[in-house]
Amino acid sequence: MLLPLPPRSRLTLTRHNPTFNNAQVSWDVEVGDTVEMFEQICVVESDKATVPITSKFDGKIVKLHYEEGDLAATGKPLVDMEVDDVSRGTTPLPRRHLLISRILMGCRGETAPLHRA
Repeated sequence: MLLPLPPRSRLTLTRHNPTFNNAQVSWDVEVGDTVEMFEQICVVESDKATVPITSKFDGKIVKLHYEEGDLAATGKPLVDMEVDDVSRGTTPLPRRHLLISRILMGCRGETAPLHRA
């Protein structure tokens, strides 16, 4: 199942553990750069970990929410992108949403019957 993407998508800094509240940003991209899905866009470094952040979409960087070396807060935006998938109008739906939709529709899997015989 595929869902449309908005023309702009925002990537946020997710919390990797309970003590991960903010991290210093080191950018690998600039505004105007085109990136592919899974391409590294930055590295965030906290006192305990260094984590590469990759793009979730193919698209163009339109806004960086932090300057090089700033502390980025978890749950806050890192970057805004114009998403290329909008021209095709679709992106893959995450697996958990597919499973939830199957359960709601009465399916237990692709090969499972809807009703027991």
